[in-house]
Amino acid sequence: MVDGFVGSPVLLSYTVVHILTTMLSLSVAVYTARNHWDKSLGQVFTVLLVSASIWTFGSLARFFTSTPDGFVAVSTFKYVGIVTAPVLFVLFALLYDGKTQWVTRRMVASLLVIPAITVPIVGTAQLHGLFYSDYMTTAVDNVTVLSVQTVGPWYWLYVAYGWGLVAIGSGLLIHASITRSRFYWAQLLVLLPAIGIAWITNILYVGWNWPSPALDPTPIGFAVTCLLLGFGLFSTQLVEVSPAARSLVFEAIDDAVIVVDGNDRVVDVNSAAQPLFRDTDPVGEELTTILVADVAQQIAAGVDTVELGGDPKIRHYQYRELSIESGEERVLIFTDVTDRMERKRELEQFREAVEQTAHAVYITDTDGTIEYVNPAFEAVTGYSEAEAVGATPRILQSGEYDEAFYEEFWETIVAGEQWKDEIIDQRADGEEILLEQTIAPIMDEDGRHQRFVAVAQDITERQESKQALEQAREELRQIIDLIPDPLFAKNRDDGVLLSNEANAALHGMKPGEIEGRREREIESDVENIPDFEKYRQRERAVIETGEPMTSEEELRDPNGEKHVFRTTRIPFETTENDEDAVLVYARDVSELKEYEQELEQQRDNLEILNEVLSHDVRNDLQLVTAYADLLVEECEDDEIIEDITTIQESADHAVELTETAREIADVMLSATEQAQQVDLRNVLEKEVSEVQSSYPDAAVTYGTTIPSVVIETTDMISSVFRNLLKNAIQHNEQTVAEVTVSATERDDVVAVRIADNGPGIPDDQKATLFGKGERDLESAGSGMGLYLVDTLVTSYGGEVWIEDNDPDGSIFVVELPKTR
Repeated sequence: MVDGFVGSPVLLSYTVVHILTTMLSLSVAVYTARNHWDKSLGQVFTVLLVSASIWTFGSLARFFTSTPDGFVAVSTFKYVGIVTAPVLFVLFALLYDGKTQWVTRRMVASLLVIPAITVPIVGTAQLHGLFYSDYMTTAVDNVTVLSVQTVGPWYWLYVAYGWGLVAIGSGLLIHASITRSRFYWAQLLVLLPAIGIAWITNILYVGWNWPSPALDPTPIGFAVTCLLLGFGLFSTQLVEVSPAARSLVFEAIDDAVIVVDGNDRVVDVNSAAQPLFRDTDPVGEELTTILVADVAQQIAAGVDTVELGGDPKIRHYQYRELSIESGEERVLIFTDVTDRMERKRELEQFREAVEQTAHAVYITDTDGTIEYVNPAFEAVTGYSEAEAVGATPRILQSGEYDEAFYEEFWETIVAGEQWKDEIIDQRADGEEILLEQTIAPIMDEDGRHQRFVAVAQDITERQESKQALEQAREELRQIIDLIPDPLFAKNRDDGVLLSNEANAALHGMKPGEIEGRREREIESDVENIPDFEKYRQRERAVIETGEPMTSEEELRDPNGEKHVFRTTRIPFETTENDEDAVLVYARDVSELKEYEQELEQQRDNLEILNEVLSHDVRNDLQLVTAYADLLVEECEDDEIIEDITTIQESADHAVELTETAREIADVMLSATEQAQQVDLRNVLEKEVSEVQSSYPDAAVTYGTTIPSVVIETTDMISSVFRNLLKNAIQHNEQTVAEVTVSATERDDVVAVRIADNGPGIPDDQKATLFGKGERDLESAGSGMGLYLVDTLVTSYGGEVWIEDNDPDGSIFVVELPKTR
């Protein structure tokens, strides 16, 4: 049979073509595997070529079989390549078109189900006839060759399946030719004819047994296909630059890329370039007409950065242009630098902020060498930038800390953590400063520290102020603890903000045990406030009204002894958080209340004495005077009458004394009497008139016109002038007692002068005449009348004194404040 093949030009040519096709397919497969096995597309393309080689070699081997068993066995080997080629072709098309997400293990396994069934069916065809049912011998160029006469149903099922896969793969490649850039059209011009030749030859053989049932032209078509694929591999970078690769790279580029031809028409764009166009499909349009705004004018002006207005902000693109080797096409690249420019601007603003801050800022490398200091660093530390940069922070060490301190803080920042503390450092001039310092690492994207930044605030003065404040607080605490009366402050929620020792002792506690607690909780333990709710209502009222309040309250000390406190509550706001609060000061008036009770009892006794003087004694004296008057009328003895007259004068004087004593008692009893406004002229004129009537032998006159001045006194003001007028007459030894009354105004006071022509008063007696300093009836004063005068004038806020009259006598001066 071999001799027949050699003598047959047709069969010899067919054999040579099959061998060359197999060798060429395997060569291209080896090349692809060596150079592109790291790519999925390269792997699939390599296996596809191997399948084609198996198919071609199997077809050749069937020529040399002479029995049906041998024919079936070789056909089984051949169909290993035939059934896998369509599946691999579909996978190749999917990867080439960029639909990598579809290429999954499950999808590949499902595509291989029918091929996996077909191969054993072919191998057992003589048993069932599902694939080959009958064989025949055919003469080819006078050589007898075994071939298939009749095929079974599974043969046609697989043909439909295989052609369907090839159709799908071809459709994907056609889709790629329509949607991809012109750059890939050369690849498609190679791929599509290669696929078409293999497909056409297979259809001619299967459908019409062309050119002979024994001669399958499909491997010849694969020979041409392999040549075209080889050309595509070497000349168009079929595997290296597929549309899938273009899609992944071209579309994934953040830069806007526009490809234009020699006529400035858009050839290709990526999605990032869409914001630069007026239309969503710019391909084929002239570049200058399709660009938005004035981008074309900016490019023509030769700018490096193109500005594009947009919403919500203007974007900036760095523009550059690349030329393709052919010189016909240009690639325009627009890199969006908006974020970069904003970051640069933010960095500049941040640097400006750091330069302007009053805090010292310095940055070191990972070894601790200072690389940057801001101007405040020099102001705080005294080291200039030239002195600090290149040095280490050790120049600031004051010697206050040991090496363990610095090792601990260094370990903290090297571990990526922030270190913050107050530290005593030393200025360049040797002065110690207290810094509140924060040091943190500057990390890169991988979490490794690149530098360290330190921010230091000089808190020396603040610390001194804090210490002074603490000292002031301690001194204040000592002061308030020296106050013997309870003093404390509370907030609106009944919390005790401050308490002195006296207040704490009232609760049987220490100040620290009270402060910070609610007084209601304290009272539940000690129970020293009988009506705590009323107590709290007063505090709330003071806070809400903003008005101070004073009230008397009863409390019990830890021993159960009752105390009366006059408590003053004053509203205020705390300085720390402007919280409404109340300051409470409680004065223990228990002894004062007892004294007031004693005074009240004395007032009661004095009232009884006043009644006795005013009623009983006065009545008895008036009875004595009446009987004396009867004796004078009936008695004719002059000596007896003179004695009776003496009795009358003494009785009258006693009556006057009781009257004065009654008035003094009235003054004491009316200490709380409400003052009233009176007209000085009316009071003086009334008293002068009464004295003139009572003493007709005396000459009582006015030295000046009495001004109509309003003064604030009580009804007892009349006793002042009445006693002074009577005193000027009764103690006058002249034949005619002369009394002159005058009054003058000066600023806010009025002075009343009562002058007489009596014997006068020695200077050494003027100070004691009113009984000043003793306030009892046994003083050195000349009588209760003047004592009463001094008492009343003093209570009115005035003064009374004695001057010498010219040529003889005395002048009693009463100075009283005028009503404003």
